[in-house]
Amino acid sequence: MKLKITLLACLLFATACTAPGADQTNTILRLTPYLTSTTAVRPTAAATIAPQPTATPAPTATPLIHVLTLGETISSVALRYGLDMGTVLAANPGLNPRSLTVGTEIIVPVGDSVPQIGKVSEPLELDLGSPECISTFEEGLWCFVEVENALEQASTMVLVSFSLTEPGNNQNRQMNVPLLLHKIEPGQTIPVVAYFAPPILEGANASAELISALPLAESNRVFLPAAIVNDKVDLTGRTALVSGEVEISGETGDPATMRVAAMAYDASGRLVGARRMESEVTLESGDAVDFSIQLYSFGNPIANVIIYAEAFTEKS
Repeated sequence: MKLKITLLACLLFATACTAPGADQTNTILRLTPYLTSTTAVRPTAAATIAPQPTATPAPTATPLIHVLTLGETISSVALRYGLDMGTVLAANPGLNPRSLTVGTEIIVPVGDSVPQIGKVSEPLELDLGSPECISTFEEGLWCFVEVENALEQASTMVLVSFSLTEPGNNQNRQMNVPLLLHKIEPGQTIPVVAYFAPPILEGANASAELISALPLAESNRVFLPAAIVNDKVDLTGRTALVSGEVEISGETGDPATMRVAAMAYDASGRLVGARRMESEVTLESGDAVDFSIQLYSFGNPIANVIIYAEAFTEKS
């Protein structure tokens, strides 16, 4: 038996979708080069985390409101503010993290009582490329950096900190962003993508730093064998339609999360687009899950597309 589920990816780099009836006109083709490159750096020492007081009650967290934009999930919002995802969910009772729409208001508890995510001591030495940024028509900025796993072991919980330095601005704009997938296998290269909202001052420069990369054994997820079969890529200049099936091995009847990431490259091997889709599935013997992803280039025509898939369950 084959489970036929057509999964539509959200817009560029996205898992949050627009609400029904919203304007979904894609504007990616209007992106123009804005800036490239500052040399990426890696952490050389573990961060020092100040101990929290235990004799007196912690101060009440000060909430702020984050309005969900394209490409954001509860996980990415939590990482953006340096929080644990459970902390954000606890501040938003009743919020379904799997049915989010653009414009959703999310309460973000910010304060000394909130546990912060800092650099992880001695992360695995994954190779981090130089960041590149592309301006959008609304004067925002998409920044991306590729992470390569040249090790002999898989890595998870990969987190990159983007920092945007603007002339005349004494405070850098910074956000922590995870990979498109939860796991990166040996030999794989997967991008991390961040969006900086406008306005962006002229002459801004971006840098990126690897702050977390853990061995697979330290993950809170159980990864299942997932293979892409019957894949097909239709290239049309600066667009590509990617489709196929993912076969997942596991215990029949178990729920699992499936992710597919597609990366588009031009003839010179430069990343020009990326997209991800995610779906919840119930495993059945012999089943496969259909997927379809529309890719758009923000630069040169697409010459090649690489597709990766993963499936996992949460550890009990």
